Amino acid sequence: TTDERVMWTETHNLASDDPNSAWRIMAATAKGANDIKRGYHEAQQMALPEEERTPYKATRSGTNHVFHYSLSWRGQDEAVGLTRNQMISAAKESLKELGGEHLQAVFVAHDDTENPHVHIMVNRVNPETGLMEKIDSNSQNRLRNWAIKHQRVRGFEHLCPEREKRARLR
Repeated sequence: TTDERVMWTETHNLASDDPNSAWRIMAATAKGANDIKRGYHEAQQMALPEEERTPYKATRSGTNHVFHYSLSWRGQDEAVGLTRNQMISAAKESLKELGGEHLQAVFVAHDDTENPHVHIMVNRVNPETGLMEKIDSNSQNRLRNWAIKHQRVRGFEHLCPEREKRARLR
């Protein structure tokens, strides 16, 4: 079953460590985006003089609220001695690289393949403003560059020639 494949889970910027509660909180944030936007707008307006205030104007939100990606470590090289804390740290660093360190996220790690890996599910709806963050197709390029730097910081050179080849081609 799916639970048997899971090594560990971790939440980020969520009020619960339980992944079943966490995804529900993320869904509620996404579904309540317009109400969050309205509340944020009203709070911002209260700080302005009355003559400068503008009415709230509803905007359409996208439907792709969740951005998913994964980080993987090579079993025979990078994964030797790899700890949960190191995987969590890498997940948070990669999230920061995308400009999403303030967003809600769930990390789910697996070791059911040769390469231990962690899935990162990010709620693109900013829980404070209700606005959809711009984590997009260019994120793959930013993550690739981050991964090259990350492996070098850990003392590994040229572990993924294909990743480096794509970076050079860009």
